[in-house]
Amino acid sequence: MIQKEIRQHPSGPGYHVVDKEQENRISVVGLGWLGLPLAKRLADEGYSVTGTKRNVGHESSIACGQVKVVKLDLKGGYSLHPVESSLFSADTLILTLPGSRVAEKALRTFSDIRYLVDQAREAGSRHIIFTSSTSVYGDATGILTESSPVSAGTAGGAVMAETERWLLMQKDICIDIIRLAGLTGPGRHPARSLSGRKNLGQGEHSVNLVHQDDVITAICLLIHSRGPGRLYNLCSPHHPSRREFYTRVCGLNDLPVPEFTAHLEREEGKIIDGSLICRKLGLKYSYLSLYDMPV
Repeated sequence: MIQKEIRQHPSGPGYHVVDKEQENRISVVGLGWLGLPLAKRLADEGYSVTGTKRNVGHESSIACGQVKVVKLDLKGGYSLHPVESSLFSADTLILTLPGSRVAEKALRTFSDIRYLVDQAREAGSRHIIFTSSTSVYGDATGILTESSPVSAGTAGGAVMAETERWLLMQKDICIDIIRLAGLTGPGRHPARSLSGRKNLGQGEHSVNLVHQDDVITAICLLIHSRGPGRLYNLCSPHHPSRREFYTRVCGLNDLPVPEFTAHLEREEGKIIDGSLICRKLGLKYSYLSLYDMPV
């Protein structure tokens, strides 16, 4: 027999029936570079995890281990194939859909997110976690916190900001949003893409990066500490200049050093402050120095 209990709703006044079996189920939309290791971590913690891929085959199922893999192919707000009910009947739905600088692609993703949230709400999900981006701050300068104005500098960033606003307006389901700085981790380090390039600008701007491990830990903390909708920046507390950081990292790893243009006047960039989640949820960043991150 499935155990149930009555509990106050986390997103506001009122009570609802909690299905204890559902409470242990988590779905991750997008088993990619971030979603797959996240899903595996949650499965290791004892959750029943379902994840999505556009194409599901024997090899992909083996690679996902304990994670149940279901097909999900979205196109502008609807699914091209029937979706297994287990995806939306989870207690927590985690959306790791990648953003885009291109407005048209970003708008399609926004439509897909609205579809996913509506389906999850109908199925009784109580918690949505959305991985947003610090691109919503656009060309803003100085130290930026969660209360800083949003001023997206690209069409994609503007759509991401609108996606956030729509999510935060959903009052009958708990929505958590984490704004990710530049991502780094296994097989992904910006020094490799900038190595050897010439005439790079913004050499004195600060570097804002966050490691995959810290993103996964932050999402786990949001699941463990359910509360009203929350918004957090995720970014390492170390912010060397781009010139200093990429020159040193490439040199230490025998990569061609990038060349930055000379700066004739003081450049002012942005520093993403990711400390609020540390104070509120106890997150401890794995790498207090960006130089310690593997390349």
